[in-house]
Amino acid sequence: MVLIAACMPLAARAQLLHVGLRGGVNISDVSVERFALADAVVSSGRIKAGYQFAFMARTNLTRHLHLQAEIEYACGVNAYRIDRMTSARSISIQSRRLNLPLELGVQLGAARLFAGASFVIGDWTGNSDASRLGVDYDMPDVAIVGGASVHFSNMFVEARLRSATGSRHALFRIGDAVRSMSIRRNMLWSLSFGIFF
Repeated sequence: MVLIAACMPLAARAQLLHVGLRGGVNISDVSVERFALADAVVSSGRIKAGYQFAFMARTNLTRHLHLQAEIEYACGVNAYRIDRMTSARSISIQSRRLNLPLELGVQLGAARLFAGASFVIGDWTGNSDASRLGVDYDMPDVAIVGGASVHFSNMFVEARLRSATGSRHALFRIGDAVRSMSIRRNMLWSLSFGIFF
């Protein structure tokens, strides 16, 4: 918010506002140490793909510098493996978030570099098989975001990384057994295609 307030006079002088949409696929990289719970051993599973889409508003501060705000809906899929004496099973956890990314970007010809913060407005978790494994994430409401894009007229291709900050934990449940574990890594890699109107 301080960044927005500081940039408002520049934005007023520039008087340029561009709006657009972007959407694409993402890969959630959530890592947890292998641990025992009830009669099973739980570990991180295979990486799976999710999706995201966003509404964007960009204002030019100078010829090359701009401020961009977004409203983004992202669905990341985290997979866990449950090993028992006689069986093994993969469980998918859908982590859906409504985010508000605020980014400061530099446009150099067709290339754009950007970095900023992403604020979580809403957070929902879904489970492919809640009776076998339940997961409640306790994640910070702010993440660091950064990336690059290549523009073709009013269209672009963008790659970005979102990384959670601060302490990260999750509560795992199998039946009546519950265990809190630290999340070693929580990143979301995404590739999007977008357009400005």
